[in-house]
Amino acid sequence: MSHIYPSALRTLASQRACPHSMHQRKSSSHSCRHSHIRTQCVAPNTQSVGRRVVGSVATAAFLTWALRSASAKSMKPSEVQRSSKEEENAIFENRDGEVHHTATEWKSLLSPGQYRVLRQSGTELPLSSPLDHEKRAGTYKCAGCGSPVYESSTKFDSGTGWPSFFQPISGGVDETIDRTIPFLPRTEIRCHKCKGHLGHVFDDGPAPTGKRYCMNGVAMTFAPQQT
Repeated sequence: MSHIYPSALRTLASQRACPHSMHQRKSSSHSCRHSHIRTQCVAPNTQSVGRRVVGSVATAAFLTWALRSASAKSMKPSEVQRSSKEEENAIFENRDGEVHHTATEWKSLLSPGQYRVLRQSGTELPLSSPLDHEKRAGTYKCAGCGSPVYESSTKFDSGTGWPSFFQPISGGVDETIDRTIPFLPRTEIRCHKCKGHLGHVFDDGPAPTGKRYCMNGVAMTFAPQQT
């Protein structure tokens, strides 16, 4: 049969004679000559592979840094500040204002419903507060400390069952991020003076602000305008 496939037989003989054949590679590079056949045996270059891996890791690290830097530069200062959840949580947990009492003292000063809303961020049932239907002119105040928070001129009927306003009294309330509902951050409204929870604000209110300050009626009192 050798006269039929002479070149194939010579190749096979060369591979068997060469100690660096495909199944016996022991060096990085070796050449053997058998008749007219040259067999090249090449083992992987581990140093070259290592350099490629290190280069890929360095490139990925640089791209990650560049993307984060670009993202940070594109954010407004207020957005950068809000991005820290730890800071948000610290602000959210801090309920010590100008008016400060212990939990025991607050319980003695407030009704159970007021305490649950003002000091524990509870929510009253819709349509449960008489203030939702209050039409007189006057001022709405925090039930915890008596600080004015809303004027009746900014009140409107939102149809939600909670007293709603489109604007608070300047300096009367504070805003903070509320993440008590997973994946649904909200803007909480607190009394500026005692940090009592009043409600939340949403972007679906009427002109001129486009805001809906949805308040718990039990967290407020109403002082009619004196005539």
